Amino acid sequence: MTAKIREYQNGAPRRKLGFRAGGPLAPLALAALLALGLARATLADEPPRESGGLVAYPIITSLTTPTQNVVLTWSGFSAPYLVEQYTPASTNQWTVVAGPTNVQTMTLAQPGDMGIYRILGQSPNYAGAATCAECHSDAHSDWTNTLHANAFNALKQAGADKNPSCIVCHTVGYGMPTGFIDEATTPQLAGVQCENCHGPAGDHAKQPDIIANRPPQVLSANLCGGCHTGDHNPNWDEWVTTGHATVVPDVASSLLTGGTARMNSCGVCHSGAVRVAKLVQYYDDPLAPLPSSQDAATTAVTCAVCHNPHTESGNTHQLRTPTTSLIPFSYNTATNTSFADQYNDQVNICGQCHNMRGAAWTDTSRPPHHSPQYNMLIGNGGYEVGTPDQSDHRVIDTQCAHCHMEQVTVQTPSPLYPNDNGHTFQVKYTACDPCHTVDEVTANVPAIQADTQQRMQALVGLLNAWATNQAPAALQAKYGTFAWEYTSPGDLLNPTGTLTNTGPTTAEQASVPDAIKQARFNLYLVHFDQSGGVHNGRYARYLLQVGQNQVKSLLSQ
Repeated sequence: MTAKIREYQNGAPRRKLGFRAGGPLAPLALAALLALGLARATLADEPPRESGGLVAYPIITSLTTPTQNVVLTWSGFSAPYLVEQYTPASTNQWTVVAGPTNVQTMTLAQPGDMGIYRILGQSPNYAGAATCAECHSDAHSDWTNTLHANAFNALKQAGADKNPSCIVCHTVGYGMPTGFIDEATTPQLAGVQCENCHGPAGDHAKQPDIIANRPPQVLSANLCGGCHTGDHNPNWDEWVTTGHATVVPDVASSLLTGGTARMNSCGVCHSGAVRVAKLVQYYDDPLAPLPSSQDAATTAVTCAVCHNPHTESGNTHQLRTPTTSLIPFSYNTATNTSFADQYNDQVNICGQCHNMRGAAWTDTSRPPHHSPQYNMLIGNGGYEVGTPDQSDHRVIDTQCAHCHMEQVTVQTPSPLYPNDNGHTFQVKYTACDPCHTVDEVTANVPAIQADTQQRMQALVGLLNAWATNQAPAALQAKYGTFAWEYTSPGDLLNPTGTLTNTGPTTAEQASVPDAIKQARFNLYLVHFDQSGGVHNGRYARYLLQVGQNQVKSLLSQ
């Protein structure tokens, strides 16, 4: 029996080490380096991407040298395991140094020369979705209606059901001794099933009460990226280049130190692990636990945050919520209102997080969160006087996705010309057709953004004029132009965030007129929308005009 051996450094595959004949235990393993007493991480927080879903062979998860010894930890489905070491300077061969063992951590003596370790496990035991259905009937029933369940039929229709490079992503365990062979021999393993994402479940099915046998639940985008990658289907390749692929560093730090409180506020949108846990609590089990602080801080907005992997939800692409809505929504993180009390599965999938986050013009501590795109697009949430003016962008069929996720299919995908599946979320002007030509958009967008910027600067000028001429004397003397700002000023007056000037304190904010608070609120909504008036130009201009009118009314007194 043969198996792949890969060497990993800093979480990324470096090179194939080759193939080797196995004995009674199939060498399905990952190699780890130990050079001159310095341990190198074998795996980052996300698992390696392998075609076909969750990696079925043992994976080394950490290798450390806290003393003169080596501490090796791994994960896997196929105990008992053997630990082998490759020492080129001495024996130039693989040698068993520990096992057979059922544990997944081992302390070994540190080698005198370079050592490469690998874990060997038995062949994984695949069962097929029908076996899972015996206990998980609801999940199985939902899955049968998904594209994943019919993935092998799609392959047959394309005439590619004999192509190994295609079969590996359209079946269970292809290439493994107990995995899919062909439709006649292993029909129960055709299609993308439970075990593609949760790992081989045969041992769990035989002994479900043994916790170690329970298939894992993985939120890593790498799990999906093993198949949704490459020229033909580059979802992962695109996503990994975006802000969704990482947890914002300061938020990650706060999740590590702030625990549940931070998870309930920032974590709901910044951490994929927290978001999915909240959805599980909402739909399935109110008592389901939140993730660990480490998982919360390291799991970004991965595929399963937006897509429901188990269910054909009724929304396109198994999205958890629709791509279009006009429902006013602002998730408030500053109150004791729970996720369950605020969640609305009819709100635009992007608007679930790209909203005002509970901001109101009466706030004084800081400007609105940097995420009011949904509110600006649908034209709702600012300080309004009369009936707001609105642009037609708010009623585009798929709203955000129409411009930010346009897909482009290439007749013959290649590394130079791959398909574009829209997961970079970058705007493509071709999406503006048929309402606008590319030439029109190319000319008009910069003009709209320049006009919006000019209107914003005009409002800042009026606010500065109030601050230096009509603000209470104490505020003028203490803060100068910052007298109109929030206690923690936004980046309009403090663009680098490094100025020592601060805005009026909470107590001093009481002497700032409501008209100023209303104007600054509208100003920052337009500013933090970051589209420069493109999302809903009429509403942006309306909010800035309302703000100007509010300040002018004070200056005229």
